[in-house]
Amino acid sequence: DTLIDTLKIKALARNLTPIKLSRQRASDDIIPINPFKSLPLTFNHPLKNLDTSLINFRKVILQEPIDDPIEEDISTNSTAVDEDSPVRVTITDSTAIITEEEEIEVEKNDTSLVSLEQIGPRLSVDYQIDSLIKRTLVINHSWEEGANYRLEILPGAIIDWYEAPNKDTILLNYLVKPKNEFGTIKLTATEMDSTQNYWFQLLLGENEVKAFPVKNSTGYKQSFPALLPGTYSLKIIEDLNGNGRWDPGNYDKKLQSEKIVTAPIEELRAGWDVEAEVKVNFDVKPKAEEESEIEKESN
Repeated sequence: DTLIDTLKIKALARNLTPIKLSRQRASDDIIPINPFKSLPLTFNHPLKNLDTSLINFRKVILQEPIDDPIEEDISTNSTAVDEDSPVRVTITDSTAIITEEEEIEVEKNDTSLVSLEQIGPRLSVDYQIDSLIKRTLVINHSWEEGANYRLEILPGAIIDWYEAPNKDTILLNYLVKPKNEFGTIKLTATEMDSTQNYWFQLLLGENEVKAFPVKNSTGYKQSFPALLPGTYSLKIIEDLNGNGRWDPGNYDKKLQSEKIVTAPIEELRAGWDVEAEVKVNFDVKPKAEEESEIEKESN
């Protein structure tokens, strides 16, 4: 039976698309990193094993372009130079210097031979497959604010659940954002029923930032640091069966829909702390909903 199951998995793997990132990035894209959080990478298949020896994470030091005095020397030289004639140069890390040693043809204004970045040594980084979302690789490191990093995942570094390795090299560039570009929401929820289950959702616009259960309490207090600036709200669900989601009513079982209330939170700005107090009252309609109903009645 074990042999048959193994053959089935391998046969299935042949018919699957190759393992790759769920969101493809161009090689020159610069991806921002939240300095307070781990770096997640989500793939199209569940992950099974990692060969970290084939994963390179390095710091990239960008060098400022150097003004070469040679250009000025050439421009002031009385000897005329034909633009189409070969120029003898020696290439260093960041500039080109005229020499008599070697002859190389260089196009005018061609900077392709001039390196403006320095790749650092391989960093000691923690790689973990997410215990709940198996398609996600989590990278943990003490990020340096404003630093550039480059991630290189070589072929064979990642083995998916179907025993198939990644066949292509994955190259990603990152920039760590400054900590002062983030803010904190200090949330306080009151007037809760200690016998009731609740499901809280912190939303940025319509996107879920954090979701968690709250129960056996008449109040809740928690800080949420490292949040992007924006307009947040707190959605609270009366989670009667404790399943972590909203359930509609059931006419046959004579069950009503679970109640929901959404409370707006003051706009969060970079470097700010917002104190948000929410009273959990499902009988009070949000202000926007009340205004909508008043408008309908007036029409």
